[in-house]
Amino acid sequence: MTTSGVDVVTRRFRDPGRPLVHLLAPLIRRALMRRGGATFTVEEIRAMGRDHPTDGAHLTMANIVRIQAWLTVAAVSLPLIGLTTYLRDEVGPGLEPLLAASRVAVTGLFVFALGNVLINGLRYGPAMHYQAAIDAQFAAGRRGAWIRLHSPSNWDTLFAVLFTLFLAPALLA
Repeated sequence: MTTSGVDVVTRRFRDPGRPLVHLLAPLIRRALMRRGGATFTVEEIRAMGRDHPTDGAHLTMANIVRIQAWLTVAAVSLPLIGLTTYLRDEVGPGLEPLLAASRVAVTGLFVFALGNVLINGLRYGPAMHYQAAIDAQFAAGRRGAWIRLHSPSNWDTLFAVLFTLFLAPALLA
């Protein structure tokens, strides 16, 4: 990005929600427009998912677009779980291993998406409540504990993987 002839380096998020928000930005835009909220372009939504925010409102929107992206993944994978479960009883023994593997993969994806929804949702509430403190840290030009605590990060992935490891076997039983 260039501002008045000077190159400005923008920090980027590195969590798995970033490429997902980039891919699902048109659907997220439609969902935001349907609620009658603020109108954003697809590029603005992609920037919310990609770039570190400059204030508390953008930090909150970074979490909101990730929640919507992961909810979309969960909504798509849930019918696939039902389909693979239904087909398991309908197909012959030759396709049973293929359906079992696909059911495990889709169930893992579903629970991973729910874990990401949970961690971003848990981050969204306090970010709204402590937005004044977060804005004060942004205004002071430092990335303090409030900003780090409420920003998407790779720790989300660790939480979602642990959530998947503990919950997916119960869903597969």
